[in-house]
Amino acid sequence: NILTSGELAGGAKPTVAQQADNLLLVLERVMGFRNAAGQPLNEAARQFVMMVPASMYGRSVAAVNAAFTNAGATNPLAELANAGVRITVVLNARLTGSTWYLMRADAGIRPFIVQEEDTVPVELGVDSEHCIKTNEVYFGHGWSGGAGYGRFELACSAVPV
Repeated sequence: NILTSGELAGGAKPTVAQQADNLLLVLERVMGFRNAAGQPLNEAARQFVMMVPASMYGRSVAAVNAAFTNAGATNPLAELANAGVRITVVLNARLTGSTWYLMRADAGIRPFIVQEEDTVPVELGVDSEHCIKTNEVYFGHGWSGGAGYGRFELACSAVPV
């Protein structure tokens, strides 16, 4: 589920038109996934999330929302919007470089799953019993859970170089 620089235009700094073409290519890949019987897995998909690093956010938003390309032609992504396909661009500050992801957002299960477990509350700060007894203040945060893959066919990454 990875498209690489040989398939994507513009490298790490694509133009708005190149980013629109790249997004279409990744969308075609996701829509083309098939099961073992050859049936399409995402034929009912209508909502997607495009998660991008900060360096690609502006071009990605422009690619999704522009009515026309730089050459004056109708933006095919605008035509998809008219057909009921919605693509939401999300900035993820933790992404570095130029790798970005397209994930289906309207499926019953997600491509990635986070499972959080209940944690025992921890007393912290100057009013805690420990601070009163020992004159020491604990600072910290506790979390218990896990994360993993859900259904691989609901996501695709783009790795331009």
